[in-house]
Amino acid sequence: MLDIPIASRVTKIELLADHNTLMVDRKLGKGNRERIEITLPAILAIEDNFSVPRYASLPSLFRSLRKKIMRYDLRKLGLAYKEARLNKPKTKTINISVPKPRPKRIFTPDSNLSAAERMRLIMSGGVAEREEELFEGSPKDLSLKFVTFLKRVTVVK
Repeated sequence: MLDIPIASRVTKIELLADHNTLMVDRKLGKGNRERIEITLPAILAIEDNFSVPRYASLPSLFRSLRKKIMRYDLRKLGLAYKEARLNKPKTKTINISVPKPRPKRIFTPDSNLSAAERMRLIMSGGVAEREEELFEGSPKDLSLKFVTFLKRVTVVK
């Protein structure tokens, strides 16, 4: 929809001499790798082990304290508020839904217990009965119900 190139599972990025193209290495399945060329602007999904952060040296830290940070507002950029399109949201909420429930894990009792104790644990699922309560209503009602619940179970006094 954005009409720009996308690369996922990126492990290495190299800016080419024209400063408008990237050479990107990416992971594929079964340990295979792929090297592709992407024109900018682009969207890249980086692998979590992409780079290890480096700590700045002491001289670099002192140099950074003396550097000026340039700030630009719309006037300095020669833009009007409407031209910058800051008055329109960049995203649109389509749907909000409750997450799907996770399946319960299967309980296996300790084999050192007696047969009767193992049966009791199997029938109870290995956990003691717990109190469940579903809160419904407006956000204001929900927050009040939740605080009341926390007070009742002595989390908040």
